[in-house]
Amino acid sequence: HAKVVAALEAAKAELTVQLEDLGAEAERREKKFADVVGEAVKQRHAERDAANAHAAKVEELETKLAEAQATQTEQQGACAALEAAKGGLGREMGLTQQKLADASSELD
Repeated sequence: HAKVVAALEAAKAELTVQLEDLGAEAERREKKFADVVGEAVKQRHAERDAANAHAAKVEELETKLAEAQATQTEQQGACAALEAAKGGLGREMGLTQQKLADASSELD
């Protein structure tokens, strides 16, 4: 009877050691898993931040392009107005010269 109890006690002690080893291994695996997940989350956040920065830069460039196009359109309109004014001024100068010529011929 004592041999059986001693054998059971030894088996219990061995199972306790194995259970503790399994518990420690499970904790190591959980920590490793948590580290891997944490790193993946960090990487995902970095990728998201990079994508957001890229989108902001694209939006900024699109705004600058729209502003440049609007400025170009305004400049083209101003140039057309200047050309029209120049043409009108030329006509007026021609008429003034004609009047001067007519007045000069009347004085002669």
